[in-house]
Amino acid sequence: MSLRLYKRGKIFHIRGSIAGRQFRCTTGTSDRKKAERVKTEVEQRAWQRRFDGPGAGLTMAQAFIEYLDADKSDRFIARLNDYWQDTLVSEITPEMVKRAARKIYPNATGATRNRQVIAPTIAAINYCSELGWCSRIKAKRFAVDAKAKTPADL
Repeated sequence: MSLRLYKRGKIFHIRGSIAGRQFRCTTGTSDRKKAERVKTEVEQRAWQRRFDGPGAGLTMAQAFIEYLDADKSDRFIARLNDYWQDTLVSEITPEMVKRAARKIYPNATGATRNRQVIAPTIAAINYCSELGWCSRIKAKRFAVDAKAKTPADL
């Protein structure tokens, strides 16, 4: 079964399956020509993923879902998922991860950026690499200023 366009209200939607994978999504437009282009792009991505393997179309949203399904910590994932959304894992570089940390937490310390952005993002990607879906990634952490602690007196 291929993908078909249908109208729901004024907006066109896509429904169908390609290579055993079900699709149901909106095109976001009421123009039939634009909707046809969106449908074609979705079909091309689906077939490309079919031929290139499971990790070819792996998005960060999918990586986070797999990471959470493995009972890993969900502590900072929601905010990261909002930032990365449908970015392909194969396109992510260590510098992009550091830029994301600066953008999500502009006034935070290096330790906060490391803990809340870099570590969970890298962990999700590397978990998917253990499944054989993508390559591992390493990113240099931000510098952390250790606070001097005064010893306690008795």
